[in-house]
Amino acid sequence: MAHSPIALSIGYLEMSNISAAFLLGISLLFLGSFIIVSLKNDNEGMMKWIFENKNSNEN
Repeated sequence: MAHSPIALSIGYLEMSNISAAFLLGISLLFLGSFIIVSLKNDNEGMMKWIFENKNSNEN
């Protein structure tokens, strides 16, 4: 099989340009959604909720 400079080839694993582009697109979509969710997540409110529930369960 002829090697393309864009196609993924690691050891015996060879993928076509279309497959590599598809996986790259899905990976970028996942990372983008993960970043958006992380930025919109209310970490301070979550931590208050966890520690308030922990303290109320101890009493």
